[in-house]
Amino acid sequence: CTSGGTAAPDSGQYAKVTFTAAVSSLDNHNTATYKLKYRVHGSSGASYSSSTLSDYSNQYSVSNGSKVISADLDKSYDCYIEITDYFGTVNSVVVQAPSGTVFFRTNAAMNGLSIGQMEVKENTFAVGYNTELNGAVMGQVLGLGLAKENLVSTTQRDFNSILTPGVYGVKNNSNSMPSGYYFPLNCPTTKAGTLRVWNAVGSDVSGGTWHYVDQMYISLDAHIWIRYIHSDGSGVYTFENWTQII
Repeated sequence: CTSGGTAAPDSGQYAKVTFTAAVSSLDNHNTATYKLKYRVHGSSGASYSSSTLSDYSNQYSVSNGSKVISADLDKSYDCYIEITDYFGTVNSVVVQAPSGTVFFRTNAAMNGLSIGQMEVKENTFAVGYNTELNGAVMGQVLGLGLAKENLVSTTQRDFNSILTPGVYGVKNNSNSMPSGYYFPLNCPTTKAGTLRVWNAVGSDVSGGTWHYVDQMYISLDAHIWIRYIHSDGSGVYTFENWTQII
């Protein structure tokens, strides 16, 4: 978009992030601050940039709040809202802001091809649209299980915020963290492993937010946990307890 937030899908140098949030007022005794955190999608381990949303300071209810940030047309971004009140801080779901949209783009130097987005990744066929496959997926199908992001990071991640369908890695045990890195919160074990997230009912989605989500964690020592996550549609999620099945 433009610096004023007007859509400019082919030439914009900014991205506009909108959000809705609510904090209990506690009879007007509570506080409320909001920050936008963002980074280039796929930059595992990189710190999130932070922008304080001062226009919404101490507002207990925000509807269609927004922030415009500088952005590269060829890149997509992971974004979330950090909300802090008198008692502590919570993070929203991490969502991906797509790159500029085009029908078809290729880059011979990178051996990459994209449909529906500007970003072209090396040795990758990328699709920026929702995708419906009506035939069989052939070839190295197990490649779909490669982790898209390492959740061991210099900014502590939280399984409760990983609700976008995909496969995520936890590449270190909690007792063997590299200096300055953190083991993710709400992991069912202290072992390294793989987190798999998928939409639980197939088609119930509103405004890009899945309402029913399953998470499965497969640890390095071959144990498996699973849990169910659901939302009433307001963006507030209920997290059921982890159940170990193996």
